[in-house]
Amino acid sequence: MSASLSRIRYAPWDAYELVNDLLSVVVVPALGGKIMSLMSRQTGREWLWRNPHLPLQAPAADASDYGAHDFGGWDEVFPTISACKVTGTAWGESAITDHGELWRRPWSVVDESIDANGAASLSLRCELTEFGVAFARRLTLAADAGRLTCDYTTENRASLSAPYIWAAHPLIAIRPGDVWSLPTGTRVRLGLGLGIDAAPAGTEFRWPHLPLVSGENIDLRVIPATDAAYSLKLFALETPTMRLQSDNVERLTLSLESNKPNFALWLNYGGWSGADCPPYFNAGFEPTNVAYDSLADAASSGNAAVLTPGGVNEWRLVVEST
Repeated sequence: MSASLSRIRYAPWDAYELVNDLLSVVVVPALGGKIMSLMSRQTGREWLWRNPHLPLQAPAADASDYGAHDFGGWDEVFPTISACKVTGTAWGESAITDHGELWRRPWSVVDESIDANGAASLSLRCELTEFGVAFARRLTLAADAGRLTCDYTTENRASLSAPYIWAAHPLIAIRPGDVWSLPTGTRVRLGLGLGIDAAPAGTEFRWPHLPLVSGENIDLRVIPATDAAYSLKLFALETPTMRLQSDNVERLTLSLESNKPNFALWLNYGGWSGADCPPYFNAGFEPTNVAYDSLADAASSGNAAVLTPGGVNEWRLVVEST
């Protein structure tokens, strides 16, 4: 058995498809290196959510409103999640864009190959030239397993340090009754609650019981009905692996190989949309190296990752569909 790598068209854009008997992956370099499809070939389940309300289009070079470009799929978020300024660094004096600088830029294909073991690889790179920073991601689909390995490299050619937050940002096409799997007792921090009387932002609790203002709690493991009408942003702290399970049949597992593994969870159960359209029912299943949304806050508290001048940082994310 061997994986394949093909050049295809995705609407008007050039794209690449990595395929084996168990999993297919579609990547569009021109759309911020976005992964448009992550599909189980055993069940036909498309794991990635697509926004039915926004037509897919390439962002303008000066685009800054991520909500208006929240098309779905999988983006890479770097060097911040929420827009902010981090002066005195390689990022300069202007605000860094909401959801980072990668989603609005075309990426370049560096390499495409099939190795001796039959695994297919696609390497892409995005040059943030005005900052002197580069971001690269190599996707490798195993020959004989539903496993996608994502190897990341960041490089700083600037004369100043570049603090950063990175988060993978796959938006998942969740279904009511799907189950989030984290070790019971995992420490979780609440970032935001919309449409629900959750405890204040910053509250820490133990998975899976989210505390409410009333003193009661709710169990977060099972995804509710589509009319739940609330949203939560959570950070599962110091945990390297998380899983979404459906009907005891399908599982999507993400494992972050990093010295600071965390997971951000954006549980949007019909409580929010960033555009002038109905709220979404989806989830951001987001491994991250830093459990903050704002790079300014992470840097000021000493919790940001840092690229020193001339420095290179590397890490790995493994995605398994079983």
